[in-house]
Amino acid sequence: MPMIAVNIVKILFAASLYGFLFFLARAMRAHLAGPAPLAKPFRDEPSRHAGGAVPPPSPEPLRLEVTTGEGAPSLVPITDRHVIGRGATADIFIDDEYSSARHAVFDVAEGAVWVEDLGSTNGTTVDGTRIIGRTRVGVGMTVEVGSTRVTVR
Repeated sequence: MPMIAVNIVKILFAASLYGFLFFLARAMRAHLAGPAPLAKPFRDEPSRHAGGAVPPPSPEPLRLEVTTGEGAPSLVPITDRHVIGRGATADIFIDDEYSSARHAVFDVAEGAVWVEDLGSTNGTTVDGTRIIGRTRVGVGMTVEVGSTRVTVR
């Protein structure tokens, strides 16, 4: 093999090695820094989960029934914005290894509950459909955060 070809292969190998190390360092920094803060404000938009059919808003006070593992469900009154996750800063703490420290946020607006995933690794689903963006959740609908089920009551 000519000497020029050997040198080109060496340079390409070194470049790919440095590229790999760069992406590894970036991933480690992102993991150690924790989740990014919520950057975008909530938008009032229709539900983006399958069908888009959501029951009308309820005039009664809303509660979240949180069921983690085999334990009995707990009822959490919801009046404004609540972050759910396994981190110490979460408003609703769940002991769930499949959830992120700040997994999702529940918000009450116009007498209805809205949920938005906060960039979690495993995502958030509403009635079995993964959500993208802010999604309206009606009474009786179930939100899955990791392996935890949250039902609006």
